[in-house]
Amino acid sequence: MDLRSMVRCGILSALSLVLMAADFPIPFLFPDYLKYDFSELPALLAAVGMGPGWGLAVEVVKNLLYLALGLGNAGWIGVLANLLAGSTLVLVTGWTAGRLGLARWDAGEPTPLAVWWNRGSLAVIAGALAMAAVMFVANGALLLRLWGIPAGQTWHVALVTIVPFNLFKGIVSGTLGLALCRRVVPAVFRVLEQRAA
Repeated sequence: MDLRSMVRCGILSALSLVLMAADFPIPFLFPDYLKYDFSELPALLAAVGMGPGWGLAVEVVKNLLYLALGLGNAGWIGVLANLLAGSTLVLVTGWTAGRLGLARWDAGEPTPLAVWWNRGSLAVIAGALAMAAVMFVANGALLLRLWGIPAGQTWHVALVTIVPFNLFKGIVSGTLGLALCRRVVPAVFRVLEQRAA
């Protein structure tokens, strides 16, 4: 665990916290209680650019800070749901990207663009599918009951609202993460590190 990675993780965690606080509903597609935020982007950048463990670290720090600062109105149930969803997305996407040979930030020359998008798309799809599956089970079995949904309705609600929302969130966040991760974020970190030196 080197200092450079820890600093990057701290920067990405802080950015993730700010993005989580800026959530918004997506009218006409999903119920108002399901709000989209871009907070998984920094964690995805860490997972793909530094390794899945760093993506998980960003997710954990973001959610602990969000809960400790009392941001939002979803309380610990919402934070638990966000942690489960985000952690699944970043771990599976980051692991798949690594297995498919996408170059990490410090690996030198970036992966060629066509290869990056082809393999990266598979990683994003794997992450989105895993997140939707985990959140279907978590909501059907526990989370929706904690929100007061009757036990006989939780699996149906999870199937018709939670699964599509998490597929949407995983694909949108993953695609944006891929676009930023290849060249933009490494360039920003190089500038910051040169100024700090």
